[in-house]
Amino acid sequence: MLRTIHIMHNRKGVSTILGTLIFIGILFSAVVPMMLTMKQADIIMEQEKLELQLADDEKSREDLEAYAYPKGSDKIELMVESQCEFPVIITHVWINNTLHNISYTVAPMDETTIDTFDVPISEGSNSTFNIKITTSRGNTYENLAGDIRYDGDDWMTEMLGIYVIIDSDGGGFWGFGRYRCTVTNSTTYNEQDESSLSSGTVSFFFDTTEAGAGTYHVEVEKKSGWFWGSWNTVYEEDVEITWPNGSPIIWVFTT
Repeated sequence: MLRTIHIMHNRKGVSTILGTLIFIGILFSAVVPMMLTMKQADIIMEQEKLELQLADDEKSREDLEAYAYPKGSDKIELMVESQCEFPVIITHVWINNTLHNISYTVAPMDETTIDTFDVPISEGSNSTFNIKITTSRGNTYENLAGDIRYDGDDWMTEMLGIYVIIDSDGGGFWGFGRYRCTVTNSTTYNEQDESSLSSGTVSFFFDTTEAGAGTYHVEVEKKSGWFWGSWNTVYEEDVEITWPNGSPIIWVFTT
């Protein structure tokens, strides 16, 4: 009798151990995968948050200029100037209430013609066109020169002009100074503008709408100090506004 009781006691001990092992196995097989899944979900959420932050940052830094001008009697050509350091995808073009779905990538700091669009021109009548573009990041840009209009005989635009961009960052200490820009034509236009003391990017815009299309001389001068020093020419060239056969806005880049 004593020997039988001893055997049953050993069997109970073994079954207790086996039960404990089974419980631990179930615990690990259920809890550990759940913890790993939650950890992975946290990682994915953090990655998505980072991607959204990067997307918002790129959206805020995205910078384009759009120019529309006639191409023949019933078409509009659209040119885009990128002012940002990453590619931009243009997804939509609006001409008045007409939507054009496109997919065109503009390279960083590049100027390119993206497409030509048919526009409804009724001979002998006035037709005004408002042009906008939308990017994949959700930004919208209007034609920088405003609406363009066909008055039955000629194309007209709200603005003609010349943008002058001076990038003095690359010059380090030697880029520090004041800049003066003068734009003239052979007849009536003679405008000048000066910057404050700067070591970064300096920009000037000259509205040439009244003077009209034609050839303009652009001269950029630099003075190293505020009161001292003299003006020295650092850049000059002739540029041509060919509207309505080209963009109403001309860009001039120099360092």
